[in-house]
Amino acid sequence: MDVVTSFATGATGGDVLDIKATTLVSATGSSDVDISGVSGTGSTINADVSSGGIMTAVGTNADTLNLLAEWIDAAEVVLTAKTGTIATGATSTKSIAFEFSGSTYVITGTTTDASDSETYATDSIIELDGLTSITGLSTTAAANVIDIM
Repeated sequence: MDVVTSFATGATGGDVLDIKATTLVSATGSSDVDISGVSGTGSTINADVSSGGIMTAVGTNADTLNLLAEWIDAAEVVLTAKTGTIATGATSTKSIAFEFSGSTYVITGTTTDASDSETYATDSIIELDGLTSITGLSTTAAANVIDIM
């Protein structure tokens, strides 16, 4: 995991995060992706992803998702689930972000189809130390948005 300190957002003068993919996971409904298995409690937890690519855990048992490793696992489940079927020989790289314990984490992963067999691999996990209240990831700089390229 890479850690970036003092990352700034803003329409002008903000930082830019250079990641492998500027394609975001598509927005989900509040119960679209079941992430129950990552908490180890057997409780029902679902992921909600905003149109800006920000993931939150929802449901009555969302608070059982309380370790960074569980949040990373949940993001990987969502990245895998929301890629969909891709053509043989194709790749699909997408990014998602979430806030945990006073920082924002950006996860990027690639799904590859080789001979009609799809596999997922995480490309990067980046902690934006101390960055909170983010509303999205975008290739257009704005307040409270992580500018990506």
